[in-house]
Amino acid sequence: MTKKVIAIGNRLMQDDGVALEVGERIKDILLGKDIHVIIGETDIDFCLQKIEPGDEVYIMDSTYYGIAPGSITFSDLNNKKDKHYISSTMHGFNLLDMLILYRKKVSIFLIGIEIDSVEMQVGLSSTLQNKIDNICSYIIKLII
Repeated sequence: MTKKVIAIGNRLMQDDGVALEVGERIKDILLGKDIHVIIGETDIDFCLQKIEPGDEVYIMDSTYYGIAPGSITFSDLNNKKDKHYISSTMHGFNLLDMLILYRKKVSIFLIGIEIDSVEMQVGLSSTLQNKIDNICSYIIKLII
């Protein structure tokens, strides 16, 4: 079993790229713990190719649940009651549903990072930029 963190998002759409920023910042720390970080962006096929049967997969994506920007949500998608979270992620339907449909015999978890703003703009909103260090620290602890 290999732990893999897949960061998905679009860095051209402001906070939609928050998982990519987090993934890049925590990549070396997690690699030291033998946890692989994959910066998948919006390329679902690339992400699927990196997943092997038996993997423990953490999908990081931006979310919009109407809670405080920068909040982290964690869902065990192996648990049927948590599957409702998929529809509220920005890219959840494509990657998460594909993993569930193909049943690659993987453990799937969703780490959602609540957005503040999605605009055609490169870079995070000031709200998330001010919280990015805390977001990274929290997610590292969550995964390890």
